[in-house]
Amino acid sequence: MLTNTLYDFLESKLPKTLSCPWDHDGLGVLPSDTHITNKVLLAVDITMNVLKYAKENGFDTVISHHAINFSKIPELTGRDVIGKRALYAYTNGIAVMGFHTRLDASEYGINMLTAQRLGLTDITVFEHGGERLGYTGRFDGGIEFDKVLSDYKALTGSPCPAYVKAKERIETALVVCGAYSEGAYVSSGIGVDLFISGEIKHHALLDAYDMGVSCIGADHFHSEKISIECLKQILSEQPIQIEIYPFESEINYAV
Repeated sequence: MLTNTLYDFLESKLPKTLSCPWDHDGLGVLPSDTHITNKVLLAVDITMNVLKYAKENGFDTVISHHAINFSKIPELTGRDVIGKRALYAYTNGIAVMGFHTRLDASEYGINMLTAQRLGLTDITVFEHGGERLGYTGRFDGGIEFDKVLSDYKALTGSPCPAYVKAKERIETALVVCGAYSEGAYVSSGIGVDLFISGEIKHHALLDAYDMGVSCIGADHFHSEKISIECLKQILSEQPIQIEIYPFESEINYAV
């Protein structure tokens, strides 16, 4: 399958219009316009370990949640870590693409699937500052906070989620996985009982508690691991071989 054709398909499902303005997601490395994708490796992040695994195991394309460059590439040289990754992919014939904030926002994406897996109903798009960031929803009949915490820990595999329990019983929730500490404050403003994310800053958690908003932060990586399921489902009918990177993040958590 022509890699440009694969990217066009993914962009039809995950349009750039859903990306936050600051994001650099999309097609990060394309070795040539005639590059062919037969074997795809799915990963949350693009690291040198992921790229080396792809080379060693015959993958011609890596598709990730986070783009190869979180910020703009300052220079394409071996002196810069992002440039080093991009050059390694290019010289080894590996195409790289990541869909980051558009995969967060999409109806096929992380926040929607997380909300559904947690049992939320009446799921509605959440926008703030003109950006589509996540989803709000309702627990029919309400649910105990401890049950949501247990379910979210099981869903993400996070070994040590941070949380504040301002309310014992939860009726409504806002889901914005990744890093979005502002959600602790926004939740209070829109009358949501529980805010669920990845990274939530220390003071935001304390402020949320005093505002009567419960919060659960799984940590960034674990809150977005579900991105692999989203990408696999979107790609399921394409004529390509799909495999998942078999290791977790280089970031470790002591428990």
